[in-house]
Amino acid sequence: MLEGKTVTCLGGTFNRIHAGHRLLFKAAFESADVVAVGVASDSLVRRLRKSRSAEVRPYAQREADVRRLLQGYRAERFMLASLDDPYTPAKREEFDAIVVSPETRKTAEEINALRALRGFADLRIIEVPHVLAFDGRAVSSTRILAGEIDEEGRPPGGRVEVLEKAPAEAPAASQPADAPAPAPPPPPSPEPAPTAVEEPVAPAREPAPVVSAPAETSPAKARTPAPRPRRPAKKARTPSRKPARKKAAGKRRKATGKKAAGKRGKGRSKARKGSRAAGPRSRR
Repeated sequence: MLEGKTVTCLGGTFNRIHAGHRLLFKAAFESADVVAVGVASDSLVRRLRKSRSAEVRPYAQREADVRRLLQGYRAERFMLASLDDPYTPAKREEFDAIVVSPETRKTAEEINALRALRGFADLRIIEVPHVLAFDGRAVSSTRILAGEIDEEGRPPGGRVEVLEKAPAEAPAASQPADAPAPAPPPPPSPEPAPTAVEEPVAPAREPAPVVSAPAETSPAKARTPAPRPRRPAKKARTPSRKPARKKAAGKRRKATGKKAAGKRGKGRSKARKGSRAAGPRSRR
């Protein structure tokens, strides 16, 4: 409370003022005597949106749009300032309430937790629902910049697509009063019930005799090998009458009998010629 007046805080980027922003301001002015409005500074936008910060217009342009929106209220009923910290309401004891959208309610709850650490009273959280566009989706600055809708949630150019309806049937041609009424069409004659036709029953056929096929035999068993012709028996060899070959000189057998004695006698006679007197040999 500020000088006996209740104070409600409200903050945002306000890149494009639309119907949802106007509803937030209306709820804030209805809940308190004074409304403190914070517009996000360029440094806060860069810190929070990072790569998407280029899509946000400069602070001067956004602040001018908010001032035009506040022209309908007396100057003593609002305070406008740059917002460098989204948790600024946690440091201001004079605030009594805070107006948020569904996606920023979590930030309001965190602010109350920080206020409790400082010994401040909790802020009354006033949550304002989204304003829906013609297609049932929420109105936002992002969609407006993308060209999907305008600031009021209408399609670009204010044209709303309407589903085509089926053409109505043409009314029947009016007839003069004197003309006789057309006779009603005769009722349809009942169709004769179809008679059942008995189908001829085919005579029962006798089952064909089952002929068992001969068991197949493998070609290996069916063919028997032809008997091989026997060779004629070998004839017994008869000893040949040819004289036996003479054996080599080195393997000759020693002579026995008279031949051997004659050979031995000849040798002795030659050896004893000079040593013995001639005369008849002595028989042994």
